[in-house]
Amino acid sequence: MRAFLLVLLTSAFSLLLVAPVHAASHYYGEGELTAASTATNYLGGYSQWLTPAKYTTTDSGGFTEETIWVGTQNSSTWAETGLTMGWSTSTTDWTMYWAEFTPTYNEYKVTTISPGATGTNHRYQIQYDSYKKWGVYIDYTKVGTSTQSAGTMFIYNGSEVTKSANTLTATYPSYMQCLKAGTWTYWKSCGGSLTSTANTPYKWKWLDTTYKFGESYE
Repeated sequence: MRAFLLVLLTSAFSLLLVAPVHAASHYYGEGELTAASTATNYLGGYSQWLTPAKYTTTDSGGFTEETIWVGTQNSSTWAETGLTMGWSTSTTDWTMYWAEFTPTYNEYKVTTISPGATGTNHRYQIQYDSYKKWGVYIDYTKVGTSTQSAGTMFIYNGSEVTKSANTLTATYPSYMQCLKAGTWTYWKSCGGSLTSTANTPYKWKWLDTTYKFGESYE
């Protein structure tokens, strides 16, 4: 959610901004889809997961969350949305949220949709709606708009935790898709590279090799 670094990669042919490198002080367990080039990029990302048993957050100002990040502007900027335990200085605020990095970082608490009981299914979606407007949706209801240009070079889905002592209960993001050429497509058919990142004690593994379902957990 917070404190990302930017990275530039160069090749013999071009200079390309790519997905952000995560802050070393945070912990992750996530699946990653990266577009091959700006010629094959995406215009949105989608995932769904059941509200898990509540996470715990032990550090004031910290958080434990499951998130989908969608790149914007063909660069290392993005919009994100998900479910977090921890908001502002509270360690017990269990809430939906969305955020943006434009590259100015801003985050917003979603109060119109609640996590619900354990096992409640929610759908998280970010897509390019119109000129310089990215719509952020939970359960197909718009909860925010980020003013950024088109072009998605990466879609990430997984956990982000500010302290390794925080507890992330089992979470199963599924039906992960990209929006490409006007069609929602499962990650495996999006034409990009599929990788994953995990920092001990958090993990990521693919549950389904066809649709690239994921499982992130402690």
